[in-house]
Amino acid sequence: MILTAPTKDDCELVRIWRNDCLESLRTPYLLTQEMQYDFYENVCCDRKSNHRYWSVFNDGKLVGFAGLTNIQYENRIAEISLMVNPDYRGTGIGERIVDMILAEGFNYLNLKTIFGEVYLANKAVDFWRKITERYKGYITVLPNTKFWEGKFYDSMYFSIDSGAFNEQKLLDNSL
Repeated sequence: MILTAPTKDDCELVRIWRNDCLESLRTPYLLTQEMQYDFYENVCCDRKSNHRYWSVFNDGKLVGFAGLTNIQYENRIAEISLMVNPDYRGTGIGERIVDMILAEGFNYLNLKTIFGEVYLANKAVDFWRKITERYKGYITVLPNTKFWEGKFYDSMYFSIDSGAFNEQKLLDNSL
């Protein structure tokens, strides 16, 4: 599996995946092709952006799109973002992508903490809980942070520290 710089075509495919899971997003509205191209041009292609995104390929197929967003270099913190190709959800690809993005953040961007938020309306809650527990991270639940289909949902915030990540990677490699 490899991380590459996103292309305009990658972003268009991700837009289609994204528009099919609005319950999991902070911005729960459909994106047009023009809106996604604007994101590609003004975020993905801007070297000064405080966001870094990668297209993820496995055997030549786009299996995911991931990033570190709202990077605060002075505080050494960023938020993780992940979109897995619907054909690959539940296959373990997502966990491998998260490992790669955490390694990018901790080992190349010199981040100390990577955090995230997942709404309890999102089917991926257990996925993120498992990832956070694997790296001995922290979890807290905030009430009423997502309104979806006439109902409020809580969200789970999580954070992973670079030390715990690197410790677990050493353990994994010694097995």
